[in-house]
Amino acid sequence: MHEDKSSSRQKGEILIELPMFNDTYFYGSTLMEESADGSTSVYVVIHKKLGTKRVLKAIKKSSDSSHHYLTEAKILASLAHPGIPTLYDYGEDEKTICLIEELVTGMSLKEYFLSHALKIDEIIRIIEKTADILIFLHERKPPVLYQDLKPEHIIINGDDIRLIDYGIARTLSASQNPYQNFGTPYYASPEARNGEAVDERTDVYSLGMLLKAMLSHTRDKIPHALYSLVSRATSESKDDRLPTVRSFKELLNDLDGSKTRQNNSMHFSKQNRNEDGLHKTIAVVGTEHAAGTTHIAISLVSYLNKEGFDACYVNASGSDVTRHLLENESRFKCKSTYIYHNHFKGVREFGNCVDKENISSKIQVLDCGTDFRKADSAYSAIFVFSSCPWKESQIDKNAHIGTNSALMVNPESRTLGIKLSKFFKRPVFGFPKNDDAFVMTGKKELVFRKVLKEVM
Repeated sequence: MHEDKSSSRQKGEILIELPMFNDTYFYGSTLMEESADGSTSVYVVIHKKLGTKRVLKAIKKSSDSSHHYLTEAKILASLAHPGIPTLYDYGEDEKTICLIEELVTGMSLKEYFLSHALKIDEIIRIIEKTADILIFLHERKPPVLYQDLKPEHIIINGDDIRLIDYGIARTLSASQNPYQNFGTPYYASPEARNGEAVDERTDVYSLGMLLKAMLSHTRDKIPHALYSLVSRATSESKDDRLPTVRSFKELLNDLDGSKTRQNNSMHFSKQNRNEDGLHKTIAVVGTEHAAGTTHIAISLVSYLNKEGFDACYVNASGSDVTRHLLENESRFKCKSTYIYHNHFKGVREFGNCVDKENISSKIQVLDCGTDFRKADSAYSAIFVFSSCPWKESQIDKNAHIGTNSALMVNPESRTLGIKLSKFFKRPVFGFPKNDDAFVMTGKKELVFRKVLKEVM
């Protein structure tokens, strides 16, 4: 339970009879006179000797929720973490259970939504700190499952993030017994809603849903990788989901968007040609084989460098693109990490290896082929659809297409472009037919100029 500084009803040091602990505390104010079912009352109490405010929860033993509070007391008594409220005391008599807990001050994340347009860096910070608390719970022996993650239970006070209300938290036994108390349906995993066996991945799902909800409260451009992270955390099947909150946080830390989030609002313009020190990755990924991702990625690098941006091509598709170019085309020159031709610059490959250690280019264009997972860590993504009639059916809403991504048809097709635009409810760009990826044409420049407004 937390006290909102702006709305607490302070009554002063009025001495009234508390359910118990009258010898140690006196009444300060009422946080909740009675819960909806009449089973619980919550007070702010003041320690007589220390003068510190704390929370007293009084629960009728006859109520259905009394066992939740017993569980909460047992869980909190064993936990010591700066993001988790402290349980100071516990008592009971024939009629009532009482818990004395730390008074957590601040504003719930739900309240925060109403008064703030979240920035991407804020979202990542809150998610990271929430993940740290869940990691602490999950890595205890035995693990503790929180099971009730939602904005109302996250309290923000400056840079501090606290996770409150452990009424349905449970230790995870070796048998992984299912629990029926699954919290708020929107944030609860499918297995929790269905009364099936739960494990750490149940909280992973809720964390993914929390991130999804937070992304809906930002006006910033959202890095493609954050949408991918939401998708990987909220798979309907536990087996397809990220296995742990720690793996969730590691992916969050690896995101190109998190590394550069302080400069997240960079616009594509000639006035800021990477002198701000930004390093960004743009993934080019095809929705089917032979969609032309390599051609578009090479052309994009050539365009960026022609415009004065420091960009390079990085092959992430598994094929030896730049090695074959060096072996078969005398016009390509090589120097240290890169190969060059006109405005094109590509990272050299040695067999199936790419020399990524020495990449200094500020913008890396990843040629991902059809591997969507390779694109997951990129700041933004360009999704390429083939306009060949026999491939037109390859339209997938599961492509994690977010605000920091663009759709492209190769080669351009007005019919397919309109169809895709209606399907995804967003602009679709046609890539002009051209045999030489290294030659920049006026049509290519026009398309890339528009596309980069979407992805940068």
